Amino acid sequence: METPTGLSVNQLLDHLRSLHPGLGRLLGVCTLFVDGSAVRGEQIVPARAQVAVLPPVAGG
Repeated sequence: METPTGLSVNQLLDHLRSLHPGLGRLLGVCTLFVDGSAVRGEQIVPARAQVAVLPPVAGG
């Protein structure tokens, strides 16, 4: 998926919420990985980065 460049993680989440409003609540509890590293907040997502959005999981 192509997104605007220079977005922070928070801005990327806002962008995804605007595209998929039904996922808004779920995105709030997901962990984002950029090129294999967990990211959050105001970290900038580099151009052409691979972003993975992982929902919370439980196990036991």
